[in-house]
Amino acid sequence: MTTSTDRQSITNQIMQFLTGKEISGAVVAAAELRLADAVGDEPVGIDDLATKVGADPDALFRLMRALTTLGVFRTAGDECTFAHTDLSAGLRSGAPERLLDMVLLEGAEWGWKLSSRLAEPVRSGRPLFPQLYGKDLFSYFMEDEPEAGAVFDRAMTAISEAAVGPIVDALDVTGVSKVVDVGGGQGSIIRAVLQRNPGLRGAVFDIEPALYDAHAELREGGELADRAELVAGDCRESIPVAADLYLFKHVLHMWDDVAAAAILRNAVAAANPGARVIAIEQLVTEGPEGQYVALLDLHMLAVGGGKARSAGDFARLFELAGLRFGKVTATAGGDSLVEGVIS
Repeated sequence: MTTSTDRQSITNQIMQFLTGKEISGAVVAAAELRLADAVGDEPVGIDDLATKVGADPDALFRLMRALTTLGVFRTAGDECTFAHTDLSAGLRSGAPERLLDMVLLEGAEWGWKLSSRLAEPVRSGRPLFPQLYGKDLFSYFMEDEPEAGAVFDRAMTAISEAAVGPIVDALDVTGVSKVVDVGGGQGSIIRAVLQRNPGLRGAVFDIEPALYDAHAELREGGELADRAELVAGDCRESIPVAADLYLFKHVLHMWDDVAAAAILRNAVAAANPGARVIAIEQLVTEGPEGQYVALLDLHMLAVGGGKARSAGDFARLFELAGLRFGKVTATAGGDSLVEGVIS
């Protein structure tokens, strides 16, 4: 029998879920106002802080009070003076965690719209973004909102660079002479792989705008540039680079199984005999520890009809693409390397 205490607990838990948008909103507001930069190394009073960021002092105090309850900033001496915590320091422009761009991406208007209308793609099974904007996400970035696209690229780079070390530590390049990072953007992974393995050659394959900011070591004269190439193109159409190993880091979850299999077949068509394909993704798992990936899966559905996948899902996807499913290797950063072999 459900008691009044049980019912109150249920209500409290649901209400806690519903404050998620306010929590996100407060952290995004802190990023947009650049509060972490304005606070600096020493505690600052609310009036001085408001002057620095161009905000109303009373309204800013209310935001800072909310942020302190989240552990983002802390009071120092009195309730109107604020200082950094580890969380707020991570939001500084030059912080090694590069969280600022990730938070600004979370605050993008298109993202809020998708989250608020999630029931629609769940009903239809079709992505919502093209219905709202008349085009896919990347066309929207290039044609309508290049600054939003720049924020997206910076956030993806920050996420990628945080994961590079654990990925390269787990990556097996035995028998590989050339590796291609499909959708590799600035080339963080290829740079790290080539630095770690002096005998390898590598290529970054991505759409042309994504390659504009490729790491200088890959573009200019030097030992890495001599072993690397930047190749522009659309992996949905072809991957015109022969190699022994193809990396797809956080790429395949953007697409449904039909589109993802077609992309993989493009790699198969270009590959050297016996080459391997490695999808680098966070895998769907059961239980509370799988919450982030389960929510990402819903976001991918709304954006473009993509999906997060389990190891079993990848086995089926690889079979559809003509690959033999190999092994799964966990990394220390939370990603898994899911391997397919070209017969």
